[in-house]
Amino acid sequence: MTGIATSGQAGVNLDPVVMPSGLVSYLHEVIEEDGAVFRFRFVAPDFTNVLGLEAVTADLEYLCAQAAVPTLPERAGEEARVIVSLADAPSDFGIANPSVTQVFEAFRVENGTCIWEVF
Repeated sequence: MTGIATSGQAGVNLDPVVMPSGLVSYLHEVIEEDGAVFRFRFVAPDFTNVLGLEAVTADLEYLCAQAAVPTLPERAGEEARVIVSLADAPSDFGIANPSVTQVFEAFRVENGTCIWEVF
């Protein structure tokens, strides 16, 4: 697993992203796995106050389409998979932290479009 960008690295867009729910998120880090899977980890401190699964789902789809796909490296090609996570606080990847609430969805990318993948 190779990280391709984190919020602490030069060149990472730290601009806030306003999601369809109206909440503001920022990119915490991007992790590349095997050149075909890209984990985009976002933080929105107030996301746990969003009412309903539909709003969170719309936000995750938006982050995939508007923030993740446009920044994928060309070498990712049509086999790319994007996993978008949204948490209420930054956390270390792969380490359980019960004080952080996090949701995620996986998407395959076809013709620049995010297509939700059912687990």
